[in-house]
Amino acid sequence: MNRPVTTYLRPEEVRSASVRLLHSHWSALCRGDSLPSKRAIDPAAIVPCLPYLTLAEIHRDPLRLRFRLVGTEIVQLRGGEFTWRWLEELGWEAALVATLLARTADLIERRAPLFGLGDVVWHDGRRQVYEWAMLPFSEDGTEVTHSLMMDDFRFAE
Repeated sequence: MNRPVTTYLRPEEVRSASVRLLHSHWSALCRGDSLPSKRAIDPAAIVPCLPYLTLAEIHRDPLRLRFRLVGTEIVQLRGGEFTWRWLEELGWEAALVATLLARTADLIERRAPLFGLGDVVWHDGRRQVYEWAMLPFSEDGTEVTHSLMMDDFRFAE
């Protein structure tokens, strides 16, 4: 797979308070080298993040994403609900799909949170810079099986 260029941030470079809160919650769920399960997420601990979250199942061979949960702000900004749908069914731009798959491949390989800056053109033509995070979750503590993503569009560079 050709990997699109992605601007990653180190955790200490993250400026979004919500992304930092989400990362702190994820870190508290980790036990040694074991990745947390999605069942361990406590929504009450991350209330400010909830509208901006997306939870996706990760499938392999080929790499695919199926969205399990999509926050209300993500639905509004993307122009529609896509819970329980596959990434390739959404009709999104090929570059966006490639970027999401490349980040997912990096998440699987690194088994660690990813943070970055994104630049998106919304369905209504608006362009916006935002800060994002992808956090790995696992059903067995080892293999990355889910990705919890946050796009903080309230963040402005």
